[in-house]
Amino acid sequence: QPRLTSYCRPGGLLLLSGILEEQVGEIRAAYAPHFENFEVLTDGAWAAVTAVRRAAVSTDDKVYNNVERASG
Repeated sequence: QPRLTSYCRPGGLLLLSGILEEQVGEIRAAYAPHFENFEVLTDGAWAAVTAVRRAAVSTDDKVYNNVERASG
């Protein structure tokens, strides 16, 4: 899990700036399990990425982030 994920509560906004445009796909893939509604703003070779923290779901005293628990 990316380090900044734990600093953002469910529904909170993440803003990452100073990212090279070519790195946006990798950043988005790293944060996608925990965030949604990504927006990317670019200025030349630079990009800023915003996303909203997914709502947490509590199951068996463990927190899962919009991921269905496998049965069994």
